[in-house]
Amino acid sequence: MRSVIALQLMIKIKLFILICLATIPFLYLNCSGDDSSLGAIQIPTANVECSSLAAGRCNAFSENKLLFVGITDDTTLNCSNQLSGIPEPQLHQQFLASSSSVTQFDTTHFVLTTKLRNWVAPTQQAISVLEDKEYLFCGFIDSNNDTLLNAGEPILNQKHLLSDLQHINLENWNDN
Repeated sequence: MRSVIALQLMIKIKLFILICLATIPFLYLNCSGDDSSLGAIQIPTANVECSSLAAGRCNAFSENKLLFVGITDDTTLNCSNQLSGIPEPQLHQQFLASSSSVTQFDTTHFVLTTKLRNWVAPTQQAISVLEDKEYLFCGFIDSNNDTLLNAGEPILNQKHLLSDLQHINLENWNDN
């Protein structure tokens, strides 16, 4: 009888220890208030601005068009090659994080603008943090509404170091 009780007690103690060990990482994250100590950084809001001086189709005719931006840690990547031939709905799978929005035309400054706040992982699940390092932002404005990057459409190719920024400006646009 004593051996059965001792065995049950030993099993309960081992189970308790396993549960405690499994929850330690979560307790650390919850108690610290953020996870920046682990090398992760909040993906900031991206302010997008595209001038017709940089890319010819960044004009009033491209208002209310889909804009797609993906983030990759391969900073040597050719954005045109990465974005070409893949419809926008599948492009999310090509990047660590991506976002899309609709453009507005600023008649005061004559530029296309939008903000990207909601980022998704390749699985289409929301993602809010990435490792604190340099990334390449690749994007395009779908001027003809076919969900593909085509010749002449504005393309973004811009490196950015993610750090404790509240926002980043994405303005390095060219014609594809």
